[in-house]
Amino acid sequence: MTLNSTTTKVTYNGDGSTAVFAVSFIFWNNSDLRVIHRNASGAETVWTEGTQYNLSGGGGATGTLTVVDAPTDYTPLAGESLTIRDSQAETQGDSLPLSGTFPSTVVEQRLDKITRLIQIHSEEIARSILLPETASLSGLQMPEPGASELLRYNSGGTQLETVALADLALTLATVLIGLASGDFLKFDGTNWINRPPANVRTDLGAGATGDTLFQAATAAAARTELGLGSAATGDIGTDVQAYDTDTAKLDVAQTWTLGQRGEVTALTDGANVTLDLALGNNFSVTLGGNRTLDNPTNAVTGQSGVIVVTQDGTGSRTLSYGVNYKFAGGGAPTLTTTASAIDVLYYYASRRPRLISRRHWIGRDDGPGKYSRPDDKHARHEGHRLGHGRDGRGGRQLRDEGLGCGCQQCHGGRFLLRCCGVREWEHLLPERYESRAVDPGRSDHRRYRGES
Repeated sequence: MTLNSTTTKVTYNGDGSTAVFAVSFIFWNNSDLRVIHRNASGAETVWTEGTQYNLSGGGGATGTLTVVDAPTDYTPLAGESLTIRDSQAETQGDSLPLSGTFPSTVVEQRLDKITRLIQIHSEEIARSILLPETASLSGLQMPEPGASELLRYNSGGTQLETVALADLALTLATVLIGLASGDFLKFDGTNWINRPPANVRTDLGAGATGDTLFQAATAAAARTELGLGSAATGDIGTDVQAYDTDTAKLDVAQTWTLGQRGEVTALTDGANVTLDLALGNNFSVTLGGNRTLDNPTNAVTGQSGVIVVTQDGTGSRTLSYGVNYKFAGGGAPTLTTTASAIDVLYYYASRRPRLISRRHWIGRDDGPGKYSRPDDKHARHEGHRLGHGRDGRGGRQLRDEGLGCGCQQCHGGRFLLRCCGVREWEHLLPERYESRAVDPGRSDHRRYRGES
């Protein structure tokens, strides 16, 4: 027989159910095998044949190991392992005859066992600590161990020795002599030396705050030392906003990928409803009676939003407005009077006290039935064209060229006609305006300018 394999050991991991394991290498006697069970905590137990397992095969061939499962079940569990290894006795029990036929079978089996012993020792040596092949050190011996001792090379580096923990502490104390609380260790290329924080700051090129920063007891203290202000007392991501690539910015163009919404601030209902634009953009109020919406405070040009007005359960509530509210067409809206009805007012804040889209006329009144256009040199016009005409009823009709709107009624005395920019002219009486002479030489030429 020949030995073509160097395998002398096989290990199986348990799963709680497998109880039959192959012995994949040749063995001759059951007593040659050593079976070792390792539990989940790493403790090892050598099993005994007939108690924990039984064997079949062998006699120069492979075999099978069957774990005993009754009356005690020894099947390896998950996390456990079973190792089967050859453990040949280092004895020779065969006696060869001095004459007669050559016992080739016996001799070959003995050679196989010698080879197996070499294989077993090679496997054991492979699990040992070995010096490199190029090492010049030889005769290295493991010293006899002592309780709580450590292993180290001697001062000459030629042999191993043990050292007590007390001796090691004394050695460390010698190395670390002068080490004070808060000091650091630095290897200078030859020795370990202690470095106070001030020296470490110098080594790192830190500024004057480095000493305090290194000795800061908490992260908050370190942030305070770094000059982070009130943010120093908080936690990043909780009290201080963490960096986020999705953070919105005020001075860049951005595309919102999800819906955005403004908070709706509830106004306090009362005879006079106060509107503070510093509190938000969108507001709501439920009317419990006829109310006045006072002029807004803290208005900043460009702010816009909505005011949601809701009737209470009674309804028919009215809402008046402060003089700073201007509406399209010049008239305030009429609220829906149904109980619980909702009206939405959209607003835009302007720096000017009112938003006006109007055309102004400046002319001369020559008395009833005689309104004429003044000479251009005596007329003042605020960016709009002048025109005049007469209606067919003896009254005066002034038309804004290109608009097709006109006045169908005139008043005696001086007055100013103003185009409202919609479809008709408004009559503005002189007492509502400030007047002054345009030409001191012609007192009947007057310019009337609206207060707005």
